[in-house]
Amino acid sequence: SLADQGYYAEAEILYRKALENMERVLGTEHPNTLTGLNNLARSLDEQGKYAESEALHREVLEIRELVLGPEHPDILQSLHNLAWLLLNVDRHGEALEFARLASAAGSVDRETHLPALLVVQGESGDDLVGEAFEVVQATQSSQAGDALNQFSARLASGSGALARLVRQEQDLSNQVAAYDKAVLDVLSEPADAPGVEERKTNLRNRLTELKAEREALQKQLDEQFPDYANLVRPKPVELVEAQRTLGPEEALILIDTIPGEEADYIWAVTKDEARWLAIEPEATDLDKLIYVVRQHVQSAKSSFGTLAQQEAYELYQTTLGGVADLISDKSHLIFVLNGPMTAIPPRALVVKEPSRSTALEFLIDRYAVTVAPSVRSFVGLRNEDKLDSASKPLLAFADPLYDPTGTVQVANAISRGFDDIFSYSGKPDLNVLRAQPRLIETQAEVEAVRKALGGSDDDIYLRSEASETTLKGLTDLADHRVVYFATHGVTAAQSANRLKINAEPGLVMAGPMEATELDDGFLTASEAALLDLNADWVVLSACNTAAASTDGSVVRGDAEALSGLARSFFFAGARSLLVSHWAVNSEATVDLMTALFDQYDDGQTVTGAEALRVAMLEVKGKRKWSHPFYWAPFILVGQPN
Repeated sequence: SLADQGYYAEAEILYRKALENMERVLGTEHPNTLTGLNNLARSLDEQGKYAESEALHREVLEIRELVLGPEHPDILQSLHNLAWLLLNVDRHGEALEFARLASAAGSVDRETHLPALLVVQGESGDDLVGEAFEVVQATQSSQAGDALNQFSARLASGSGALARLVRQEQDLSNQVAAYDKAVLDVLSEPADAPGVEERKTNLRNRLTELKAEREALQKQLDEQFPDYANLVRPKPVELVEAQRTLGPEEALILIDTIPGEEADYIWAVTKDEARWLAIEPEATDLDKLIYVVRQHVQSAKSSFGTLAQQEAYELYQTTLGGVADLISDKSHLIFVLNGPMTAIPPRALVVKEPSRSTALEFLIDRYAVTVAPSVRSFVGLRNEDKLDSASKPLLAFADPLYDPTGTVQVANAISRGFDDIFSYSGKPDLNVLRAQPRLIETQAEVEAVRKALGGSDDDIYLRSEASETTLKGLTDLADHRVVYFATHGVTAAQSANRLKINAEPGLVMAGPMEATELDDGFLTASEAALLDLNADWVVLSACNTAAASTDGSVVRGDAEALSGLARSFFFAGARSLLVSHWAVNSEATVDLMTALFDQYDDGQTVTGAEALRVAMLEVKGKRKWSHPFYWAPFILVGQPN
């Protein structure tokens, strides 16, 4: 408590007193004693007593390696602590060594590894952009993976070779956890207890064997089922592989923004060049700037006047200004975003300083834009063998009937956000779900898209048929080129904040009479991953399926909504997603989707990104829809045929 309040000297006194008692009662090698020693060292860090602190950190690391083994999480914590300490005393090369040791063991710390790389690169002249490129992917993947941690459990309940291997992996992980606890328990016994050393040795040996078995099984999963591995354990892409994947007119832009950390970073990668830069906090309050720009663009009630234009230009300069020369001759930008930057559709940034004498110029006026949930997803979609094109143009679910009883249905509403549909049990509360506003206008939306694509009325599911039961019961899902959902969307952060459980984004479907395992009215990311698709496009015409909270806040957890939902649909067989940043205007959306899919159905030379760009410019060119609220909300994720 004292340390959290910054009273480090007072905390140090109590840490020393506690440590003395732990050493006497538990012994010097007990994990709790080592944690106490680590806490003391951190309190010394904060007081600037670096020499004494370093000695304690090294002592903790040495004993932990001896007692716990090289891969224990406590050892990784010690490596990170030493890297952090050495970074603070400007011993950047040594800090980088410890950061690399932790990263090699599977625990990447952005806060120490990236700053150390940047300084060492500047001091030595070494080109470390490739290593930094892999480090940031590793930190993003570990966060994104949390959004799909229900997927393996669902998959393991099925049949087939993959399900059997996943069950074996889960069993081994449970055994590893049990033996790890057993090792800690035996360390709590007195050193002179009968047979204690033999039990320690036997338990540690068995723990090592189990970890080796799990590693071998994971390798088998990676080799036999690479799509599954890329979904739940994505590995960083090497810089040269990303460059090899890019076309000559393309640039990959990776922007990593984390609230509260020392710096944000941007990478710009083309086929021939790569550059990375730190966005220093003293340059601008980036989080606040992102929030302000989002407020301007997400509401037609907010005038996009001189101040808003200037702030959108400042955000462009802060993020892309340092790489503008590298991308100036490109026509297509692929963005990988993390943290608060996921709240902004990049095409809404202003790329030229606003002036009364010249027309306002947005990013969309210069570039076609797509977004990828990760670098691995981008490379994987580019390199996979294209499946045969599906035979049917469109499958659509719209205007779900949330109240099948007809007793509490409220009036329709434009917003495609949601009121709190969950109970604390972790399941949707059907009474609240039934009070969700109808989205009656979405019927006209999917009808317009059906006409553009030449689809069949039989493949349009409305009201009570727009349900999980209908979707999961279809045997011809893989026959449709475009799969379209016009409903309410739920972000990962929203489900986590309410449920206090593992965050899962999803879509609110038609309400069932009774909630079952098959149909509880909420299609989660892990359920979506089990669908059998062969779709060029999956359209999520729902509020905030692109990541940010419905109130426009930009906290880190929101970044996972895009990754979790997009990666789920990619695993299910989609080649691209169209997702939204806010509650859309239905009239403008009908025109946008009609223009987009007219080109998609007709064109043989226009890419999906360029088709969306042309459609948005068409909507943007209409005076009544010139505000970014109308044309900017949708982003294309992935790579359609």
